[in-house]
Amino acid sequence: MKVILTFLILIAIAVSLQLLVDYLTFGVFLSSFITPSTITLLVFCVFLFSKNNTSEKKIFKLTSIACGAITLVWIILFNLLYYYGKGWNH
Repeated sequence: MKVILTFLILIAIAVSLQLLVDYLTFGVFLSSFITPSTITLLVFCVFLFSKNNTSEKKIFKLTSIACGAITLVWIILFNLLYYYGKGWNH
C-alpha cells in the first residue's frame, strides 16, 4: 500500500512538473500528459527510490538515459513543427 501511494504521489509530481514546463516553454498548458519528459521524470524518481541493487540501478540508469535522449528529440521536433507550422499558416 505504501509503495502504491508513493508511486501515485510521484506521478502527481511528474504531471505537475510536466504542466509547469509546458506552460513556461510554450505559454500554454498542453493536453498531453504522457510525454517522454513525464516518463523520464517517473523513471528518475523510481531510480532515486530503488534499492541498492546494482543490476536494478544499471537498468534504471540506461532507461533514464534513453528516455532523456527521446525527450530531447521530442522537444526539438515539437519546437520545429510548432514554429514552422505557425510560419506556414500565416
